[in-house]
Amino acid sequence: MVDPADSAEAHAARVRAFYADYHDRMGNTLGWPDLHAARQTWAAACADPLTDWTAARSVLDVGSGEGHLLGELRARGFRGAYVGVELLEGPHRAAIRRYGDDPDATFVCADFDALDLGHTGFDWVMSLGSLAVRQPDQAACDRRALTRLVRLARTGLVLYVNDRSRVPPAELNDLPDLAAHDLGALCELLAELGCPARNLRWYAADHSVIVHALRLDLDAP
Repeated sequence: MVDPADSAEAHAARVRAFYADYHDRMGNTLGWPDLHAARQTWAAACADPLTDWTAARSVLDVGSGEGHLLGELRARGFRGAYVGVELLEGPHRAAIRRYGDDPDATFVCADFDALDLGHTGFDWVMSLGSLAVRQPDQAACDRRALTRLVRLARTGLVLYVNDRSRVPPAELNDLPDLAAHDLGALCELLAELGCPARNLRWYAADHSVIVHALRLDLDAP
């Protein structure tokens, strides 16, 4: 999210530039190498035994792309309210075309950093790629992002990140603006914020990881 020494506009511009370049290279707007890799991510994010989607009342999807996570959640029995927030207009329009007839789904085209959600909370907050663009001060941006995401999560948080210790150097050379995270530091930050990681699931050549984190204060109002 936004480093105090940075501007929201500059941050959003870097994200737009990254995905525009990704589209030029990969020929799609998904932000994944291909649809198969994207489906792996959605399945890994939703398949954890910590989450009972039939009991969840609401989900916030930050960086919702073309909205496919909603389809995965519905297939797993989620019947609650879904809010998808996407910065890029093309994927946002695609999400509305595909899933806009779902009466319990809301799609918002906005910069999440600048979006006022008031005091709204969600049972689960999903961030499957919103931390994927490298920022000038990655640690400060991660802290700001995760602080807000945890505050919005009543039950838990699901993150997708690239594990820096496992990402092939050739991939980072090819995509120098791809954020690769220190997974240990990320988990330490989640624990500090009161939402420790309870399960890590590596996939996609063993360098992409889904982090499921649960709040410690689940009994709090």
